[in-house]
Amino acid sequence: MSLILTEEQELLKDSAASFVADNWQIGELRKMRNRNDGPGYDADLWRQMAALGWAAIPFPETCGGLGLGYAELGVVLEELGRELVVAPLLSSVVLGGGTVDLAGSAGQKQALLPGVCDGSRLLSLAYHETPRHDT
Repeated sequence: MSLILTEEQELLKDSAASFVADNWQIGELRKMRNRNDGPGYDADLWRQMAALGWAAIPFPETCGGLGLGYAELGVVLEELGRELVVAPLLSSVVLGGGTVDLAGSAGQKQALLPGVCDGSRLLSLAYHETPRHDT
């Protein structure tokens, strides 16, 4: 398996690195960590990331996605990870949206994924629920 990025992936990587440099400082993580209210991420920053199409990268075009793939999303996640950017990209897109994309019905995909792709819907994956969580 080649670990060399394609030209498109290099452009995406450079774009993500530039976005992070312009919009995030490690102090933002510290501020969020010390807050006890709010969603736990910068909602405005998330909207900007979604507007760039990052939330739509792995999903099919029929669901509002870009139809690229997880390799391309990984390039973006790597750049976000370099500076510890707090955003729901992993939790909502990879885990929640990925589960719907792989295991959801056609109706579920059409109902949920367009919102994930445009950043207006956040999903979460709860995969290990036991009867003790029923109450």
